Amino acid sequence: MVAVTVVHDETGHDTGRGRSLHRQWAMWDPGVPLRVLRTEYASVAGPIVAFVESLRRRHDQRIVVLIPVAMPGRLRYQLLHNHLDLVLTRALRRSPGVIVARVPMPLDFSDPTSE
Repeated sequence: MVAVTVVHDETGHDTGRGRSLHRQWAMWDPGVPLRVLRTEYASVAGPIVAFVESLRRRHDQRIVVLIPVAMPGRLRYQLLHNHLDLVLTRALRRSPGVIVARVPMPLDFSDPTSE
């Protein structure tokens, strides 16, 4: 099991964002290693699809991809979120041996101190 994220870096140089994510991940320590992919382009889906395809070629096992889907409580906020989950799902659906599951992640923007 591995967690994957993509860092957009149009300069082509390491801006430190990847190292910062690794430090934060290590402090959280969810028990899963983090793999940071870098891209110079605005596409986040491309590097993830390429990563999954490389895993599929190296391993003769099914690959399960869990895609978190931000679920804001209000419709107006739902329209603001990009829909990367749909793009990834569509791109990975064509890959044999890859199972894609979209996992709803409810977002609560209420202030817990106000209760």
